[in-house]
Amino acid sequence: MTTTNLDSLPIVDFAQASDAALARELDHAFSQIGFCYFKGIGVEAALVDGVFDASRRFHALPRAAKDAIAMNRFHRGYMAPKTSVIETSSVARVTRPNDSESFMLMHEVTPNDPRYGRPLDGPNLWPDLANFREPVEAYERAMHAFCLRLLPALALALGLPRDWFAPHFRQPTTFLRL
Repeated sequence: MTTTNLDSLPIVDFAQASDAALARELDHAFSQIGFCYFKGIGVEAALVDGVFDASRRFHALPRAAKDAIAMNRFHRGYMAPKTSVIETSSVARVTRPNDSESFMLMHEVTPNDPRYGRPLDGPNLWPDLANFREPVEAYERAMHAFCLRLLPALALALGLPRDWFAPHFRQPTTFLRL
């Protein structure tokens, strides 16, 4: 067994890198270390700043305004503190509610979509908050584009054809938690 003396995590730079080069870096990072940082992913700092600002403004709203968009059956909306228990832990039996609060959104599925109504396939809920939805959706689109950029390199790193993952991500389940 080879041990790695690790002083820092590797940084995989997507800017102007070929899928083959990314595949080699990802393979090394994930098979030898298990983690890495990504940079050059094409998500502008202004988009990140915008979604953080939107999140701060949402969480500064009065509780009643947030409760007005309480989480729906499609797992979208506001999750208030002490309203959920993480029951999927394989480490411990969790019985106390989570103290965090979140705004959650996923891929938008409208009532005219054949997927509508399945678990996790429904509409997002949006707060009545000026300039909130636009930066959140812009960030989500940019991250979605990056994830699609990541897939061919991951496939190659696993020794699969470049487009192996593509059919599985035509209508992906996306999730963003603020």
